[in-house]
Amino acid sequence: MAHYYDPNLAIARDRWFKAIAAERTAAAYPNPPLSLTPLYTTNAPVNISPWTVDIGAALRLITAGKHGDRIAVARAHVEAARYTFMQAEWAIDAQVKNAWLDLVTARRRQLLLEARVEDTRALFDADTAAVNAGQSPPFDAFATKRLWNKAMNAVVTGRAATARAQQALANAIGIPDGRLAKIRISATDRISRPRSLPPESQLQTFVLTQRADVRADVLRYAASQFRLKLAIAQQYPSITVGPGYRWDQGAHRWSLGFSLILPVFNQNQGPIAEARAQRTLRADQLRALQLELISQLKNAVTTYRTAQRMLELALQRLRDDQKQVRDDHTALTHGQIARTTWLRARIALVQGELDVIDAHAQLLHARLRIATLIEHPLGSDTAPNSKRLHAMSWSCRFPSATT
Repeated sequence: MAHYYDPNLAIARDRWFKAIAAERTAAAYPNPPLSLTPLYTTNAPVNISPWTVDIGAALRLITAGKHGDRIAVARAHVEAARYTFMQAEWAIDAQVKNAWLDLVTARRRQLLLEARVEDTRALFDADTAAVNAGQSPPFDAFATKRLWNKAMNAVVTGRAATARAQQALANAIGIPDGRLAKIRISATDRISRPRSLPPESQLQTFVLTQRADVRADVLRYAASQFRLKLAIAQQYPSITVGPGYRWDQGAHRWSLGFSLILPVFNQNQGPIAEARAQRTLRADQLRALQLELISQLKNAVTTYRTAQRMLELALQRLRDDQKQVRDDHTALTHGQIARTTWLRARIALVQGELDVIDAHAQLLHARLRIATLIEHPLGSDTAPNSKRLHAMSWSCRFPSATT
């Protein structure tokens, strides 16, 4: 659907079709002109027709392979336009995937933030009861009230982030925002470790050889080479053959003329210099693009590895928080701690779960960035879907809910 409605893809498609039409134009052979020139003689002798009719045609013979060179230039531009269209498709896919991941992350965060509000409210009620019973100072209830207010503000911020993510995804797909509100996103799936990246040398090979813009620039360089060849061939003039016929007072006169442009004052050196400079420009542009892509790839790989390390640390902290909640619940069951201690541990656990969700989203965004750079899928786990966000080798459950 995004491919159907996106205007940038329509523009790339139109340019592709325009290049195809230009190839047909380049392949067309010039039509021969036909001339008809009637002449009238005012003082023609008696019994002699005063009319004379000249009929002429001209057929241009293109020499030195210039016709084939024009076709080669146009064909290279057609292929370059096709790769540009393919890259526009990749850009749209990446935009939709990133927007979808943002929406999944925002909705997961919203569920956890709403759960934290319930725990902070219960903690506030417990602290207030303890203050009223004279078991704790009033400052404890005041601090818990601030924590509760902060949790409620986070819920408002989370809902706004969900609305923005939903609108961004709707814009990327090209559908009304309200259509996404009915999509069910499960929050019970496990966070999982994505597949390992291919070697960086292999990623670099894909960047330098498989990207559509690199291939398009290679084809544009080839077109500039054919254009230079065509400019050199223009030094050899094409020949115009002009057969003619004259009806002159009953006499039939046939003629055959030849004409060509003499390269006396110049030998097409100006266009040749322009074509050679254009070829050099295309080569430098290709090298600059490749260097820029290599730099972007290195930064993306570094970002991915950093995000991977941050996710591992967040999961380690979350496991510690989960153990603390279990231990506090056991202690609470045996009457060894107060209920407020267990509630505080649950609130800390929610923050740990939020950190894991954020770290995992950053990791998937980094992976999507690499896949977009090389314009080649890294695996099915690069594209989150509506049923699962990705399986991991360790378990990290979130509250069960759907929106």
